[in-house]
Amino acid sequence: MNLYNPIPTTPAEYAARLAVQERVLLFCLASGTNWGSVGVSAASATQLVVRKLVERDPSPIRFKLTPLGWQVLIALLRRPAAVQDGDAV
Repeated sequence: MNLYNPIPTTPAEYAARLAVQERVLLFCLASGTNWGSVGVSAASATQLVVRKLVERDPSPIRFKLTPLGWQVLIALLRRPAAVQDGDAV
């Protein structure tokens, strides 16, 4: 990300900017978990729609991950470089 463009350009940059509820929503959608039952708000879902990480789905789940959403989830699952090198985070 450059200082003159605050819009994230990589999945890792998107992942770094997500709030906790937004991260939880990505995990819930990927696993088929009812995100409402774990306290994720509809406002968080709307934010991820605006960011194009999830899209509306006519199924009972109501939302699904977009290809970018899957990439961001994968970025969240990657271990930080400091952990990979054996350092504590």
